[in-house]
Amino acid sequence: MLIEVINERFGTEFTMADQLFFDQIREDALADGELQDAARANPPEAFKFVFDKKLEALFIDRMDQNTDIFARFMNDKDFQRVVAETLLKQVYNKIRSDGPAA
Repeated sequence: MLIEVINERFGTEFTMADQLFFDQIREDALADGELQDAARANPPEAFKFVFDKKLEALFIDRMDQNTDIFARFMNDKDFQRVVAETLLKQVYNKIRSDGPAA
């Protein structure tokens, strides 16, 4: 789980409730048509460019739901990198494993 990685790496004490915030971000990313198209058409390295831009927008859209995570994500580049890398892998792999859109 992402919060386990973050808590261990950064000494934070995020909870399972905080994990739900990340799960919602991931689900929003999975439902995004632009990300779906980019994941299907590109290797992970190229997908990363599209994903990174979209991820920040997804965090901003949900910033009121968890201000602690939002602030850490926006202000700590190392934290942002760990979160982005983990979510990128989850989103990319899920989209690619689901096959072409119907």
